[in-house]
Amino acid sequence: MRSFQAGGTTWHVEITTLEVMRIRSQGIDLRKCYRGEWQQLGELIDDPSTFAPMLWLIVEEQAKKIGVTMDAFYSLLAGDQLAAAQDAFTRSLFDFFPDPRARAVAHQAMDEAQKARSSPIPSTLPTTSQELQASTLGDTP
Repeated sequence: MRSFQAGGTTWHVEITTLEVMRIRSQGIDLRKCYRGEWQQLGELIDDPSTFAPMLWLIVEEQAKKIGVTMDAFYSLLAGDQLAAAQDAFTRSLFDFFPDPRARAVAHQAMDEAQKARSSPIPSTLPTTSQELQASTLGDTP
């Protein structure tokens, strides 16, 4: 089970067959994600208007127990909390994969992506449009 912190609460995210069925009833087929259709997973996770309702289906019972409404929960999902929720959801989905090799590959890919995102920002950033263009083209000014 994966978790994330938001609004002073630890939210537990576990994807089981029940959650897959609930989410599918809303028109989202998570099976495609664990069949290797990574683009769909990215689209689901990157769009908060799709991601938040999907996540709500998983945490709704937890929220009800502590008196958090759907709107209040949605308002918690921004910035670092949204990123943590996306990470917890994605890793939980990977944990759900029936094939242990697929789970391992998916987790390894996510670990590599996180390392890349957490690498230090260069101390000198482009300041002119020419420097910016050169940096995106791989040239030096």
